[in-house]
Amino acid sequence: ITTEKLKANFGLVGEHVTKASNNANRNNNLNQACKNINGKILKPGEEFSFNGVVGQRTVKNGFKEATVIMGGQYEQGLGGGICQVSSTLYNAVLKSDLQVTKRSPHAWPSDYVLEGLDATVDWPALDFKFKNNTDYQIIIVMWFEEKDRTVHAQIYGKRLPDEQKIVLRSECVSSTSAGATEYVEERSMAVGQTKVVRQAHQGKTIKTYKIWQDKDGKEMTFGKTGKVIYLSAADIDSIMTLQCDVSN
Repeated sequence: ITTEKLKANFGLVGEHVTKASNNANRNNNLNQACKNINGKILKPGEEFSFNGVVGQRTVKNGFKEATVIMGGQYEQGLGGGICQVSSTLYNAVLKSDLQVTKRSPHAWPSDYVLEGLDATVDWPALDFKFKNNTDYQIIIVMWFEEKDRTVHAQIYGKRLPDEQKIVLRSECVSSTSAGATEYVEERSMAVGQTKVVRQAHQGKTIKTYKIWQDKDGKEMTFGKTGKVIYLSAADIDSIMTLQCDVSN
């Protein structure tokens, strides 16, 4: 491969940026996950595994406790927040037209990406995977920018033809009611004190699209990447009850 060929064909293919909160432990986890991924090279045909590259979320591996969603409600867990890293990378992968081989959405939409374009991970059960389906190596560059609290994902490899690029779009095609607020007594808390364990949210059906644009930003064609169904709080309660009944 000549230098001229590399310059003509190799470069930044797709990138995505998301905004984080000001939670110190959560941002530590974002930074650690980005460090573990940064510089990863995939050969043609090789598959990337988020859990395989980032590793188990433990104190020894540099992760701290932060808010996670477990069983449809908020709890504290090691590595909390790193789904933002997997979701940011997922969006960059889609923009790079790489082959997604394993991905699961959250129970409800995340506020750092468009609805339907999130990718949840959990050690070891839920993983995010994609394959280098090009004939060039790809390089994954990720970092957490502390100054403005942003997560960055870039994919370098074989450029899309004719300076084309891919943008992402999501569309809500149906929704259900979030339902009424439910209060549960907790005697260990002080009188008048409240704690949100699960935010009220609508159930939604979201369709997501990849839009191909030419070098001038004109839309050429689009394809549906998938359909995501987010459950309402009532739906989650029903499923949790059903799972308990079955296991017992």
